[in-house]
Amino acid sequence: MIHGGPGYAHNYLKPLEKLAMDRPIIVYDQLGCGKSDRPNDPSLWVVDRFREEVHQLQTVLGLGKVHLLGHSWGGLLAVEHTLAFPDTVLSMILASPCLSSSRWMADASRLIKLLPENIRDTIYTHQASGSTQSEEYLLAKKEFERRYLCQLDPLPLPMLESKANLNGLIYEMMWGPSEFFLTGTLKGYDCTNRLPELSCPVLFTCGRNDEATPQTITWYSSFIAKSEVIVFEHSAHMAHLEETESYLKTVQDYLYLIENQ
Repeated sequence: MIHGGPGYAHNYLKPLEKLAMDRPIIVYDQLGCGKSDRPNDPSLWVVDRFREEVHQLQTVLGLGKVHLLGHSWGGLLAVEHTLAFPDTVLSMILASPCLSSSRWMADASRLIKLLPENIRDTIYTHQASGSTQSEEYLLAKKEFERRYLCQLDPLPLPMLESKANLNGLIYEMMWGPSEFFLTGTLKGYDCTNRLPELSCPVLFTCGRNDEATPQTITWYSSFIAKSEVIVFEHSAHMAHLEETESYLKTVQDYLYLIENQ
């Protein structure tokens, strides 16, 4: 399982460890966050190195062919790994992935327009002035996340643990000040033109109120011959936390189907 971020730790994926009742589950903290080393070397925070990290783990642990589950930024890494090493992957579950940064930002712009006017104005004003560390902006960011990142209140403990183990420097360098303000090195990232190269089965999942919108996830799926989309009606970006039992059953059923074809 490949966690999101970049810079967040794996903890928020903890409910998915229940899948280990049926099979071994490998989770890890990407370099720079959680319990992994935190080298002070900005040259390390690039897609190619994070992709190589997945390959090294698979090789060193002697895993052979695997199912890959990647959430959000982790979905991007799952696709990158599978494109580079297609013979090592049985299937992918891409949970609310970001495979086109421009598409993500277009969705974010539409979602911001659904916020109350005062929150919209706060976002636009502080992004224009560069004051994205202001209390006003952080409160507006929190409201966006409450609607489109995770609707649970209070936030579940696994998510709080991930936030506590965040490396904000990586997130800001690669993405930016918030989910909806892309200023980092991932600006311009897009792998959709290579999605038709994927030959393994792919299950896309997202929430109805996801910042990775159902429309975009369905668009990604249209590029891949052996793919399908499942939308969780009562979730935002964290369907595995917001509808845990249903999500676990969906993944279990999918893996059984792939393994028994």
